[in-house]
Amino acid sequence: MSDKEEKPQRWYNPKDTLKEPIYRTGLMVNNSLCNEKVEFVTKNGDRTINWYMCGPTVYDSAHLGHARTYLTFDIIRRILSNYFHYDVNLCMNITDIDDKIIQRSN
Repeated sequence: MSDKEEKPQRWYNPKDTLKEPIYRTGLMVNNSLCNEKVEFVTKNGDRTINWYMCGPTVYDSAHLGHARTYLTFDIIRRILSNYFHYDVNLCMNITDIDDKIIQRSN
């Protein structure tokens, strides 16, 4: 990025929307929208994280790639729960049917 180009504005600024007290852990995450590290805080500033994630779309027999999805996000959830002491509500979908599966069954 050149000096003349401006960085994109943050789409969410916790300082604008949250009132004290805010549960702060010092956890920093990368905001890929503006390519900078920002402090991770929940929307309400409390210890609860409601997390929905897209799970795998399974086309065939289970394999190691499917397990990677579960394992990776379970590790992140455990770190948020056990180390940073957040209450994490994680919901993951599993897409089990689509056109490829229907065609294969025909």
